[in-house]
Amino acid sequence: MDALYLTCIKLGMTRIFKKDGKVVPVSILNTSGNALSQRNPYEQKTHLIFSSRSKPSLNRAQLGQYIKYNYSLGTTLKESNPLKEICKSLCLFNNEEHPLSKVLYVGRKVAVKGRCIGKGFAGTIKRYSFNSGRATHGNSKSHNVPGSTGMNQSPGKVFKRKKMAGHLGTCLVTVKSLEICYVSRVLGFVLVKGAVPGFKGSSLSMRLV
Repeated sequence: MDALYLTCIKLGMTRIFKKDGKVVPVSILNTSGNALSQRNPYEQKTHLIFSSRSKPSLNRAQLGQYIKYNYSLGTTLKESNPLKEICKSLCLFNNEEHPLSKVLYVGRKVAVKGRCIGKGFAGTIKRYSFNSGRATHGNSKSHNVPGSTGMNQSPGKVFKRKKMAGHLGTCLVTVKSLEICYVSRVLGFVLVKGAVPGFKGSSLSMRLV
């Protein structure tokens, strides 16, 4: 299904109050750096440029790509295939109007994808919510260990993908059906209901279907 992908920066979390007094936890996302640029009028695909710094550090290959298509310098360059209705409503080529003012509105559902926070090396109790061993009754050395991982004579090995201790976190996570609760046209901030992966300042991908 065609969709438009936007790049955003996670600024943190806060809470807002609805008119009926309910408290809603929201995540603050900065989408002010997005700009759409059409690569070829004969192709349906468009390039999405995101810039969070005035002078991004680019290598020669990346810099040549920006110069080839006459793009303004940015930190992220992605290719998307948005719907025709979205292309018509968006303001291409850096107009005065914010390019996302017609696609981001209160009540719309979005999906946010990012890399979760790394926890380092963790045991099975923290990583997979295993239970600890008994404190007494014959247990003297196996309190917070996963237990036996061996097999019988057949097959005589430990299978791959077994839940054991290892690195926790830093994996790609997609949170779907997040509702937009507030949109700031001036600052380019979007408040979505619930939590999104990543730490403060991390780069995320927002999908608009």
